[in-house]
Amino acid sequence: MELWNSLRLLSLDMQGPWMVGGDFNAIVSVAERLNGAPPHGGSMEDFAVILLDCGLLDAGFEGNNFTWTNNHMFQRLDRVVYNP
Repeated sequence: MELWNSLRLLSLDMQGPWMVGGDFNAIVSVAERLNGAPPHGGSMEDFAVILLDCGLLDAGFEGNNFTWTNNHMFQRLDRVVYNP
């Protein structure tokens, strides 16, 4: 995926702490989806691997557990991740 490759390249150039946030359009665990079809394990694994490869940690959040809905399915697609 192009975004994952861009993050990987960015991580190679970073000399200090950095962060990135927004709509990643991906989840890292089944707990980040409510209702709908079961999440695709490969895409969850890909996202988890890129976060690990780049040394990125989830900054956490306050409020609603889900950042996106179509009024049937709820997902946490938006997040901020950082490399300490």
